[in-house]
Amino acid sequence: MKIGYFVDWLEIYCIEWKDIDIKDRLEKRGYRVEVMPYTTRVYGQILQVYKGKSETYFTICRLPLSVRSNDSSGILKAGSCHIKLHNHLCYVENVGAVAMQCCKDAGVTIQNISRIDLCADFQYFYNGMHPSTLIKGFASEKYLKIGQPRFTLHGTTEKGYNYYNSVLFGSKTSSVYTRFYEKSLEMKEVAQKDWIVDCWKDLGFDLEDKQVWRVEFAVHGPGRKMLDRKTAEVQEITVQDLCSRDRIKALFISLAKRYFVFTKADTATRKYNQEHLVLFDMNPDVEKYSPLPAVRKTITTRTTKQVYEYLIKESESSHVYSFEERMRLWRVAKNIATHHNLRQWVEWKHGPNNADMPIEEPVNKPITQVQGHDHDNENVTIEQKEIW
Repeated sequence: MKIGYFVDWLEIYCIEWKDIDIKDRLEKRGYRVEVMPYTTRVYGQILQVYKGKSETYFTICRLPLSVRSNDSSGILKAGSCHIKLHNHLCYVENVGAVAMQCCKDAGVTIQNISRIDLCADFQYFYNGMHPSTLIKGFASEKYLKIGQPRFTLHGTTEKGYNYYNSVLFGSKTSSVYTRFYEKSLEMKEVAQKDWIVDCWKDLGFDLEDKQVWRVEFAVHGPGRKMLDRKTAEVQEITVQDLCSRDRIKALFISLAKRYFVFTKADTATRKYNQEHLVLFDMNPDVEKYSPLPAVRKTITTRTTKQVYEYLIKESESSHVYSFEERMRLWRVAKNIATHHNLRQWVEWKHGPNNADMPIEEPVNKPITQVQGHDHDNENVTIEQKEIW
């Protein structure tokens, strides 16, 4: 089956070279540069860069508003900037080389990829399945997806039938955000992109009678880290990885094997052991990388302190919990304080003794039987005392 693998978004974090005027440097190299009349929350200047009279090439966000220094707790390093390629440049075969040339022309040094969207366009999956069959099967629970349990399904109702045209997995803040949707419908409703249509024609797609579907991964943050299957080294996706269609395909396949895995529903076995659908070419020779498992973000210090205070307060509630239960609460609170390095804060909050360990409350235990010898039936007075 014909499947095209592309980059749809490429945004790069860079550091400007010292003592240069980016606008002047670009104009001397044949670009036309326009200073935009607006800014962002992070950068104080936006440059729109054109090649020739009207062709948009890339955008530069520069002059960070919060600069980090030795005596400052700013956000970005001095000279930080972000370069985003225009969408049509992302679809050239050697997009990595084009990106590196743009950065060189601008006079900046690449630090890392800030965000990259990798996608596959097709009219049938690798196994011959039609995309609408998968999305209908997922909606009816005939097929199950492994991972990313949060999803949003979109569609319309036509003549009494539900027609699904997209499903989104995860959220836009996820390190990897997965979209499966009818791309040709989106371009018809939102914006026609001739350069994408040209790629489809090169692949030999039937654009007269059949729709084109897309699986897309928006990757940023921790999602950029990959495990090289040959060297077992952890590395981030780099611009050099985007210098050919084969390398772009390898990156996509590695993501698909973790974030786009479906099985046939079978209640007799666990989901992970059920038969997987072969939707893309999972040839080991193609799969060069493996994404690292997502790592949960640690809770904030403020939240940690609130949890600690709550547990200590509950451990003091002798009228609610048994002594054993209070001790467990106290130990959990202490473990949290140790794990999150809250010792100094605990001493400041509760004094040098911290929050004292719960003490078992005294209990009055009545003496119901007295063992001893009753001489001559004398009355014996027993004094009942508190027993700890």
